[in-house]
Amino acid sequence: AVALAEALVHAMRAYFGHDGCADRCTPLVELLDEFCASKECLRPLPTSLLRGMLKEQLRNLQYSSWTKRVENGASILRTLNLSCVMLLNGINRSIAYSLLLELGTDESEAVHSSLVVKCLRKLNKSLGSSRNPEQEVQAALDVVRQWLQKVHPRLLLSQGQEKGMVESAAASLMDGVKEMVDAARTACPAAATAWAIRHQTDEEEGQMVRDWVLNGTGLGGEKENQPAAAPASGAPQKLDANV
Repeated sequence: AVALAEALVHAMRAYFGHDGCADRCTPLVELLDEFCASKECLRPLPTSLLRGMLKEQLRNLQYSSWTKRVENGASILRTLNLSCVMLLNGINRSIAYSLLLELGTDESEAVHSSLVVKCLRKLNKSLGSSRNPEQEVQAALDVVRQWLQKVHPRLLLSQGQEKGMVESAAASLMDGVKEMVDAARTACPAAATAWAIRHQTDEEEGQMVRDWVLNGTGLGGEKENQPAAAPASGAPQKLDANV
């Protein structure tokens, strides 16, 4: 599985958007779709390789003009979209959250923050629907805290100044991160409150998350951001990342 995943990442970089490779895009996306549909294939992959796969999927959903040179390009793009959804739903949720925030912050030229926020919202819809919802919710809050520890000091330093690329991306992701916290509070209030109590002596970033958990983020409740049980059929929802 690892060798095949590495080959898929290399092929996405080599074929999508390159002249003379249009005929290879359809079978590549079909294979990628089958691969991402299998948790047995995804389970042994190291985080670094999952990051590479997700980056290429999102980048080619973001910049999708390559599909104009591919027969049935719109259909191929939908399949790529679905493969991305299945990848995110097929791996550990906290890893999926962490990878999205990392890509949205550090790779914002390739993956725009607006696309990352859409992906976060899709994950939020089924947050807490696993066999261990308490653990899943608290792990999601840990991801938020770790991300804030990384970006919040840089955002403070950039106040009143022109923001760099990382700072601009982080600022654009902030509402999406707050929506994660709101989703965690809604999915499993007791687990979220227990997390806040456990982190009551944290550093500033931990206190920010704790305050959001206990008092709300102030964003309000967008319907799209409210967690919902997974479809009864188990079918993955469309990401619509290319919209």
